[in-house]
Amino acid sequence: MSGAHAGSPGENIAVLDFTSGTASSTPLQSAAVRFKDFGKMLFIANLGDMAAETIDFAVVACNSGGTGDTTITGKAVTQLAANASANDNKQLVIAVDEADLIASGLEYVQAKITTGGATGGLASIVTLGTHFNGPASGVDASSVVQIVP
Repeated sequence: MSGAHAGSPGENIAVLDFTSGTASSTPLQSAAVRFKDFGKMLFIANLGDMAAETIDFAVVACNSGGTGDTTITGKAVTQLAANASANDNKQLVIAVDEADLIASGLEYVQAKITTGGATGGLASIVTLGTHFNGPASGVDASSVVQIVP
């Protein structure tokens, strides 16, 4: 594997962002993360106790401030139907690689969870990335306090 660093997954996969809050018709957005030093990223949405509203989860290309969203083709889950219990405590996963960003001309990506109404529910987004240059621990989010290889 070109550019891979030998070591454990904890040394090769960086935790780039963790965002939690309420996802509703106002999207819960991860931080905008620069893709340049990563070959692949994985965005994981963790849904809590969600209202009976549709749920959308997508990764978009954006500028460094997280604005100017540009759709990345194929990087959105199929909308979850409104259901008061079927969507509770579920995870949604979207993988993105460097080639997915080429058409956008942008260097940053972020994930968004949006529901079809104002109630929504508690959710979180975890952003992971495989780092090209050395151990990923050097680029982990500041919220990461310990890595056990």
